[in-house]
Amino acid sequence: MKKSKTSTDFFGVGPFAKHINEVANFGSNMYLSYAILEVMQKQKTLEKMYLNALALDDEENMILYKEELEMLQSSFNATLITTFASMPEIS
Repeated sequence: MKKSKTSTDFFGVGPFAKHINEVANFGSNMYLSYAILEVMQKQKTLEKMYLNALALDDEENMILYKEELEMLQSSFNATLITTFASMPEIS
């Protein structure tokens, strides 16, 4: 059975060997930035849909979009708390 290569195997030699943790952090930060962008775009879309339902006095969709916005905000807050929980506090 062939062993699959990990990033440690790939970056274990050469110019990135000393900086493997920084490379991993960079990749994580790039993905986190992408995920935040996606959440913000989804929130913007939901807000437009909510305002449209509000203008049309569509109570059923207003409730639906408001609940989705609240759920999205809760998920975003939990992600931020989890992501930054290990960071030292700045005073």
